[in-house]
Amino acid sequence: MSNTAEADTVGSRAPGGTWATASQDRSYWRMVRRRFVRHRLAVGGLLLVLLLITGAVLAPVVTPYDPFRIDMPVRLQPPTAQHLMGTDDLGRDEFARTMLGGRVSLSVGLISVVVALMVGLPIGSLAGFVGGRTDNVLMRFTDMMFAFPAMVLAMIFVAILGQRLSSLSLVIGLVSWMTIARLVRASFLSLKEEEFVTAARSVGASNGRIVLRHILPNSLGTIIVAATLGVARAIITESALSYLGLGIQAPIPSWGGMLYFAQNQLESATWLSVFPGLMIFLAVLSINFVGDGLRDAMDPRHLVR
Repeated sequence: MSNTAEADTVGSRAPGGTWATASQDRSYWRMVRRRFVRHRLAVGGLLLVLLLITGAVLAPVVTPYDPFRIDMPVRLQPPTAQHLMGTDDLGRDEFARTMLGGRVSLSVGLISVVVALMVGLPIGSLAGFVGGRTDNVLMRFTDMMFAFPAMVLAMIFVAILGQRLSSLSLVIGLVSWMTIARLVRASFLSLKEEEFVTAARSVGASNGRIVLRHILPNSLGTIIVAATLGVARAIITESALSYLGLGIQAPIPSWGGMLYFAQNQLESATWLSVFPGLMIFLAVLSINFVGDGLRDAMDPRHLVR
């Protein structure tokens, strides 16, 4: 057997520090799934997230109204059987716009987390695995980014890059990667001292193979939970930017943008702010429930139960 093959055999670890074969790996994920299913709030949150995503994707199908159609005779109509969430100051159906706004807000949340992972994962991995001066330089850079208010940085970047969906997602990702980098670094610092890494080194495994085949897979739990909770934070950031008038430009709706335009009718047409605000609340709450469920399900201390 070659050294690299031997390294693949000895270099995986089940949670809690025990050696793991491929079958034990599958058993681990089955235990995670079983524990997650037992977490009622997490399952409820997951179902709600899927419902919101389905509504956003099928927005043109679930409502007969065009979200961009102006119909002045029915402007500022309260919720009725015909218009479930009422109409706005231009007579546009709020239900149709809320469903379409979910597509924008959820897309920004997901894409920005991918951007944050693309930046934070390499920085955290390199800092944790190499250590020494490299770790010191990368973490001081991370601390420097933490020192700047994220919202102020986002506003500056949006002003430079523009108020498009791609730009907004990039901006939010670039101001939120630091938490992921720190979590990944901490995980790598712990895992690289484990016996399975020493065993992999002893049979000649390269640093790249150790990171990609042994340490990174054992950090997946931390990364998945951080990414899940990052989606919720990104939705809040997008909503805040939109509320300040720095989000996706009209007439394309987003939940935060709808709140921004509802400011002038807070007393006369309260439904214009209630429904998009409720969607933000439900999305963030359900995603946090999912993140909590994943964190508990992947906790090695609980997998033996």
